[in-house]
Amino acid sequence: MSSAARLRSSALSWNLWAELEMQMPIDILVPLVTYPDPLDQAALGPLVDYVDVLEPTLTAVPIEVDIPPVSSPFALGADYTVLSRQAESGSREVAREFGTRLRELTERAGVLAFVTPVRSQPLSIPTRIAELARTHDLTIVPYDPEIADSRAIAEAAMFSSGRPVLVFPVRPLEVLEPDVVAIAWDGSRAAARALNDARVWLQKARRVLVLAVTDDKAMPDDWAAGVLAHLERVGIKAEPVTGRLEGRAVGEALQRLALSQDATLLVMGAYGHNRLREFLLGGATRSVLERPLLPVLMSY
Repeated sequence: MSSAARLRSSALSWNLWAELEMQMPIDILVPLVTYPDPLDQAALGPLVDYVDVLEPTLTAVPIEVDIPPVSSPFALGADYTVLSRQAESGSREVAREFGTRLRELTERAGVLAFVTPVRSQPLSIPTRIAELARTHDLTIVPYDPEIADSRAIAEAAMFSSGRPVLVFPVRPLEVLEPDVVAIAWDGSRAAARALNDARVWLQKARRVLVLAVTDDKAMPDDWAAGVLAHLERVGIKAEPVTGRLEGRAVGEALQRLALSQDATLLVMGAYGHNRLREFLLGGATRSVLERPLLPVLMSY
């Protein structure tokens, strides 16, 4: 078989696989923070519009807080029990409002959705969401850096679920379509995992970019050759784009480079390691979570 025939066969096989895969709805988990700082409900509309192109099944999980009793509530003030019950009641009410609003949005968009509240003690919320994420294809975290649980949930789902996470910034509130996809590529295991996890997005994109910040680490002249050839073999034409740090953190530099090309989704590997019982994030991952500028699909 000639090389051209092999290429056509590879692309055909991949496209058939992708077509079959897309006949199965992508199963998406969306955790919704209700306490102590609830997520802005206005973020739900842009999120539903963004994923509509995937024809997904959404499972929204409003998190109802369960504040544990203490053995001596008077040591924390006589009103501890009353205040904790009020906080739980407020959390349940926000969860109900989230469920009502999400049902309205998904019915209007024709997206199949389920609302499944979970009850959790505050410190256990990230672990609980990571456990749920393991039985979904993708977790989308509506992300507000000012809400501490946003970051804790994103990190737990990213590093403990074995599934990809889409960090979806809630500011600015704008309607986007994931039609220009940028892949941050450094040839690493995590980048390869992210590339594979993004295949449903790549198949639907009208433009695909492969990005590198060339002064972050040593990069060969043909840094993109392998990934571009792989994408071509499966029927996707991609463009290499390079940028420089220019005094910025690598995560910000990658995001700015993606935005300069009108990208509406950045795909990248997530990096982290354990050290002295503390999980330390890699530089790119940390800077993205500090300030996400566009939706970022991250895989570990």
